[in-house]
Amino acid sequence: MTVNKKVLRTKIVASKTEVTSAEKHLTKVLRATENGPRAEKTQVTEILKEALAKLRAARAELEELDRLLADKD
Repeated sequence: MTVNKKVLRTKIVASKTEVTSAEKHLTKVLRATENGPRAEKTQVTEILKEALAKLRAARAELEELDRLLADKD
């Protein structure tokens, strides 16, 4: 299967934008939950931290794909 590099780059940029947006939203939610009741805060905070870590890992993978694609040029 041949992949058009321009299409691939466009998809990578769009994915990076979505990941960045999701990170910002999760960060806002994480900050907001820090003021909640302790029992709820602890559970929700851990879930949010895990989601944020996954998004950061996905962003790193997208950046690596972008670099690999640029190296092929």
